[in-house]
Amino acid sequence: MAVDVSSLQVPPPDPGTWLLDKIDAREQALTCQSEQIQAEIDALNARLSELGEAIENLRITRKTLLALTIDGSARKYGNQEVPKAAAISRITPGSW
Repeated sequence: MAVDVSSLQVPPPDPGTWLLDKIDAREQALTCQSEQIQAEIDALNARLSELGEAIENLRITRKTLLALTIDGSARKYGNQEVPKAAAISRITPGSW
């Protein structure tokens, strides 16, 4: 038996429900964006921390090198005297 659905009246959507659905959808979209941005911030904070540590290591290295060469023109290297300029020249990029 076939039912004639054209004669059935569908009530119009409730404007309040429609609006609440729109608000829910927007809230979900914003929550998703917020979570993505927070993840990016966390990654950037981790990278910033790594860079800060690298900078601090370079400062310590500079301070150490200066301390080794400040108080005289020669430093003991093994059993021989090495002028401070020569001592610094032994430290080349990539050797540390």
